[in-house]
Amino acid sequence: MGKKNGETILSGYKPVFKVKRKGNNVKLTEEHSQYLNEFVEKHPTCIVKDATESLYDTFHGLTINESTVYRHITEKQEFTLTRTQARFVNRNSDDTLEQRRQFIEHIDAMNDETFYKRRCISVDESGFKKNMVRPVAWSKKGEPAEVDVEAEGTDLSILDCCFATSSKIKPKKKHKTATGIKRGLPHETNSSQFTLFVEEIVSVLNKLGLKNMYIVMDNAAIHKTPKVLKAIRDSGHYALFLPPYSSMLNPIEECWAKIKSVVRKTPLAKNEMIADRIEEAAKAVTAKNCRGWIRYSQRQFPKYRNMERL
Repeated sequence: MGKKNGETILSGYKPVFKVKRKGNNVKLTEEHSQYLNEFVEKHPTCIVKDATESLYDTFHGLTINESTVYRHITEKQEFTLTRTQARFVNRNSDDTLEQRRQFIEHIDAMNDETFYKRRCISVDESGFKKNMVRPVAWSKKGEPAEVDVEAEGTDLSILDCCFATSSKIKPKKKHKTATGIKRGLPHETNSSQFTLFVEEIVSVLNKLGLKNMYIVMDNAAIHKTPKVLKAIRDSGHYALFLPPYSSMLNPIEECWAKIKSVVRKTPLAKNEMIADRIEEAAKAVTAKNCRGWIRYSQRQFPKYRNMERL
């Protein structure tokens, strides 16, 4: 087509350089906004595309792009993507809440404010992998945070106990191979190993002159075997089982968190044993730490006593 004075011959047409692209000027109404808020709260793992399509399905005739929905969710409604934390459905069931209440009621019946601090030994096991690293690391913007780790290595399960005393329980000697290199036990703790550990604990308690102590444990099957219960009972002590989904009542959970944070700090060298790293990390745990973790658990008592949901 020819042009005349900068115009096209056909009426109603404009040169390309004069055409203005129309953006997405659709504004979300208060009703749209409320719907989005409820949708994201109900489906926290959704992607923006899901939210946009749900808007289309609910509000027929609405035309809006994903970038607008994203801005609305993040800027106006102030949602943000964070690391997912799985929460078990039964964590706040009526039965679980009642078991927590009964547990605190049992402690209250001791009529001793220092009971949890002075007479309870917190016991649990935790797994360690040689290639475990911190879940976050520094990287330049736009670049992945990659950390080199060994592909293979021995996984270990460590047993430990925590209670407020200045006396230290000596760990068992590590096994050695024919070459003299230290090695750990298999990564899964079985009932026989746990029984031996409990026997060691009660032996140390008796040597320290501590009587009528309570061994606090979760409800794992290996913690409730007849041999374990007999070892505790025959030594003049008691087993005290935590209610389900109540890790905050177990001070040793915080102990494991501190030890693992040290173990993860830097990747293990090729010939470095994870057992050595764990042993060094455990030295950072102090009696003051233990007392603080016990106080933290005690601060949860009112919530459990009142059957509050977590």
